[in-house]
Amino acid sequence: MSDTPVSAAIEAVRAARGEEADAKWAEAVSFDLVMNDVRESFIAKALGEAADQIARADEPAHDLFGDASSWASARRAEWIEEGDDWTDVDEPASFKGTLFTVLFAAAGISLLFAVQTAIAASWSEDISLAGAIFPTLLGGAAVGTYALFTALRERRSQVAAVAGTTALLIAVAGTLATVAWLANDLSLGLANGWWYLATTVTLAALAFAALQFIPAPRGGTNRTPRAPLDDDTWLRELGAALRTRGDITDHRANEIVTEAREHATDSGTTLGDEFGTPRAYAARFAKNAVVPARRRALFSATPAAVVLGILAIDLFGGGGFSYWTLAWFAVIALNAAVALAAWRSAVRGRA
Repeated sequence: MSDTPVSAAIEAVRAARGEEADAKWAEAVSFDLVMNDVRESFIAKALGEAADQIARADEPAHDLFGDASSWASARRAEWIEEGDDWTDVDEPASFKGTLFTVLFAAAGISLLFAVQTAIAASWSEDISLAGAIFPTLLGGAAVGTYALFTALRERRSQVAAVAGTTALLIAVAGTLATVAWLANDLSLGLANGWWYLATTVTLAALAFAALQFIPAPRGGTNRTPRAPLDDDTWLRELGAALRTRGDITDHRANEIVTEAREHATDSGTTLGDEFGTPRAYAARFAKNAVVPARRRALFSATPAAVVLGILAIDLFGGGGFSYWTLAWFAVIALNAAVALAAWRSAVRGRA
């Protein structure tokens, strides 16, 4: 018996002709739609209709509908054109979800620390108290920074999100420096590598234990119908939906909101009656690949510039040259170069 409506729909596609290839096509469609924040009910309905057509035509899904990605894109275009509210609404963060994310992030960071100690041949060196607690602190800081960025971007603007997270990162850096200053000389008498390896396993186990045993928030996935939105609330939610897309600038989002506000003033109907839900209306605007590519390029270039500055200080400030810093710069610079190339490609593709 299938666990979800989507898995049941995929099974229906497989059963239509009894061919595994059709199920693989349905799985690819499902993956594409999930990655584009399509609601589960819309995915299940689309695949259910596809299963009926496959059964009637007795033809392979790929021959009947084409490749999965194109078919999924066509379905999204239909929903946008019809004004359907097909986008999935993020549920408020729960204690269970937040704890799992922090523990899992800390486990990943601890694994990176273990790899670094192996490469640097410091596996057997004694670990300090600061080094022991750094992975958990960094995991919490990473999750908190992302949460602050997404909240500020949704409620304010991209600029406010960048400014807020920059301020938080400075505070985090100061806190970590203080912890290192206070606890770096306190040795635990345990080997670096083994500690980080054991911490990785322990944190990962705790993360999945939290996922398994902590009760989910009440209400589950059931959505209670919302009352109709007044125009002011509708416009606020439209602005949030546009900003969270990630491919619309603050200026363009404000323009769209202003145009909708002017329409509300001129027309005799509410914005909800005219345009549907804010998320559905926000989805109508064409994607702009240049905006996210430019942001990734700028965000990638910033740490590269910082590490380059540290290298310059090492080389010309009279200090010792750090080959680890050079290695980090090489990795970060390569990432920045790839991001810049992607930005250039997006600009050319739009021209």
